Amino acid sequence: MRVLFCKVMLAGLIMLSSGCSTTGSQYNSGQNGPVDCKDFPLNSTLKDWKKTGEKSCWVATVNDVQYVGTAYGRFFESDSGYMISNLQVAGGNTIFLHNDSRALLAIFSKVKDESSDWEELPAIQANGRKYKLQRFNLYKLNHSCIGYATYGSNVAQGYRSMLYGYSCKPQAQGSIQVQDVQRSLDSLQFEMW
Repeated sequence: MRVLFCKVMLAGLIMLSSGCSTTGSQYNSGQNGPVDCKDFPLNSTLKDWKKTGEKSCWVATVNDVQYVGTAYGRFFESDSGYMISNLQVAGGNTIFLHNDSRALLAIFSKVKDESSDWEELPAIQANGRKYKLQRFNLYKLNHSCIGYATYGSNVAQGYRSMLYGYSCKPQAQGSIQVQDVQRSLDSLQFEMW
């Protein structure tokens, strides 16, 4: 099995993208960039999130002889903070190796360039899945953040899918708490394979 790691610049973020196209998907193979958030495969039931903006959803697809994949990213924002989630689904012979949330989050340029004070937190159960957590700060923005990662079906030495991202709020409002992230993750609606 091969592992696909493809860096794609989308919406000001460097994202790791891979996955598989789903049947009936509104997205085309090789498509990259912002998309309409209507009927997007990554949603939230949380009422606190503001109306989705034009560049709040993005997709990156790969379809070549060796790899097939799709990554769905979404930015959620409320008056008290924000959350960035990236859902990747592997197809064909593509699988994901296990990485901790810090390694996964390093593909986001803000996290890679501005994070400090990393601290591993106990894992939590949210929305029927186990999430690994790590606390960190974005020092230039003065934001308190918690990163998260969960994995889908295990295939030999890899995974068919994964969801990861981070939630932040300005430190002027206090440090982000695990229960804040728990609430956001419990509200996420997505399908893992």
